[in-house]
Amino acid sequence: MRRRTFVLAALAAVCGRPAGALAQGSGKLKRVGWIGLGADPNAADAALGKAFVDRLQELAWVEGRTIEFLRRRPGPEAGEQGVEAAARELAAQKVDLIFAPFGPHAVAARKAAGPLPVVFAIVSDPVRSGLTTSLARPDRNATGPSTMFADTWGARIQLLSEVAPPPRRIAVLMNPEVDWHNRQYEQIREICAKLGLATLQIPARRREDFEAAIERAVSERADGLVHMADPVYALNRRALVELVARTRLAALYPGLQTVEDGGLMAYSNDPRDVMRKAADYVDRVLRGARPGDLPIERPTRLYLVLNLKTAKAQGIKFPQSLLLRADRVIE
Repeated sequence: MRRRTFVLAALAAVCGRPAGALAQGSGKLKRVGWIGLGADPNAADAALGKAFVDRLQELAWVEGRTIEFLRRRPGPEAGEQGVEAAARELAAQKVDLIFAPFGPHAVAARKAAGPLPVVFAIVSDPVRSGLTTSLARPDRNATGPSTMFADTWGARIQLLSEVAPPPRRIAVLMNPEVDWHNRQYEQIREICAKLGLATLQIPARRREDFEAAIERAVSERADGLVHMADPVYALNRRALVELVARTRLAALYPGLQTVEDGGLMAYSNDPRDVMRKAADYVDRVLRGARPGDLPIERPTRLYLVLNLKTAKAQGIKFPQSLLLRADRVIE
């Protein structure tokens, strides 16, 4: 009888334990090295980090109880070598995986992490960036969701051409030292040519280059603006928006949060959704899945967001057809 009572009590105790306790029966915290975008809760991109952490909590990974984050945030000036050094340092501390959300950080982390799993998130083309050679079966140690859509630039340039007055010369803010920036610029140039639009390549490698870049775009008679997805632009998006707001440049941004910060318009997936999806990948890897068994998922939805207040301040109008297509209009 005493043995039966003991067994029943033990079963009751187990059934009453929270999911996180069941997931981590050993009591040992899983350690995740976190590099780059969204790693600093006080940074401009804190919303991305919050979306990631909140989703992990839903999956029973609670910081300080079942999971530990070792955060490293090498600045843009650190370059690829700085990120690789951070990845090697984290690997030496025996983390269970490295979470490197943004593409350039993920590429550098994958090179330096050895066999350690790497999970990424904000990556437009995992194959061309060198993270894998297959979306269906990642053949290296990295996996995660992708922001890649087919012909995104075609749709973006078309949307930008519909504002009034319609832009005739599109300035493309980019870093010419980044190979995939150059490839995307050629794609944009071809798309613009088919629409009868001219393009202007504007290099901007650092935050300090922004002001001169925007001044050049204006002085060379550009009336439209787009820029590549890049950590420098993402981390300093508010500064860029403020500079563009002083001009009449019709700017279409690659991130929805930029429009919330005062940018004119964006057509993109929601990066917060991508970060939540990345948390699902981290969860599965921490529970024993191999990166090669987790296909890289593409986003299923793009959102058009317009800022009427900014349009009015810049003397730009959105036609009714564009307003009707918008998923969100900020007034």
